[in-house]
Amino acid sequence: MATTGMSIIVGVAILIFGAAVRRFTAAETQAALLGASAVLLATPVVQLVTTHSFDLSMLVVSGFGIITLVAGLLVALTRRPTLDE
Repeated sequence: MATTGMSIIVGVAILIFGAAVRRFTAAETQAALLGASAVLLATPVVQLVTTHSFDLSMLVVSGFGIITLVAGLLVALTRRPTLDE
């Protein structure tokens, strides 16, 4: 499960790099961050339910999930809707 967590973290890092290269709009950034946080927060829950164990790697994954959730909520609260949304 640690490999899965690290793969997800690498995926989020690539998402951040892609956002910097492509210049995501606020709506795209919000959707990407909230989607990533959903996956990052769900993975440790699945491991806990199926194996009844929660190790350090899953704590790190949960931490990244909380960080992306907070970032996504900040984007949602601070962005102004435009006419094309």
